[in-house]
Amino acid sequence: MSDQPPSERSVLRPFGRAKNALVEWSAHTLVVGGLLVGIRLIEYLLHALWTVDERLLFGTIPLHWLFDAADLAILSGFLTYGVVKVLQVYSGRQSE
Repeated sequence: MSDQPPSERSVLRPFGRAKNALVEWSAHTLVVGGLLVGIRLIEYLLHALWTVDERLLFGTIPLHWLFDAADLAILSGFLTYGVVKVLQVYSGRQSE
């Protein structure tokens, strides 16, 4: 139990939730940024190893489409996950 009076605990509770939300948002931002940078580095590596100007996957699909799709999938996945978590918290179905 906390050694603070109940009135002080109730005043500090929103700030604690805001701090937790900021920490979680920062962690997710770092993870998404790291994944996007990693995908970009792999793309640059493949571009450096490939000798022709137009890089095609299976001879038909431009290779940069694959990396653009990976970027889109990561961003949309994290956005969807974030919206679902916010809706769960606001509806009171938060699992801790």
